[in-house]
Amino acid sequence: MFENHDFKLPLTCLIKETGLPKQTVTSIVNKLRREEKIMTLPDPTDKRSKILYLNEVGQEQARTVLVELRTKELKAAQALGIEKLRLLNDLNEEMLTNLKGQVEE
Repeated sequence: MFENHDFKLPLTCLIKETGLPKQTVTSIVNKLRREEKIMTLPDPTDKRSKILYLNEVGQEQARTVLVELRTKELKAAQALGIEKLRLLNDLNEEMLTNLKGQVEE
């Protein structure tokens, strides 16, 4: 998530993208700040909001975790095989179409 935002992200955006409660995200951010992996600064466009910045230590740790996660995802996808992945994609597409229809009613 942070890597998609050049390792900086408004706190409100992080809460929205994770879907986690604000209290949970704030608690995690505070822990990372104490571990000196993240910095928070006022948002120049909205003084009530904060921008989160992953410092070098946090960025390196994030990269390590992401590489490991992507490796595991690739192995899981390979274990399923191409036919099951296609079926999964088709089912997801059908589900999204059905949801869209429900919302439009």
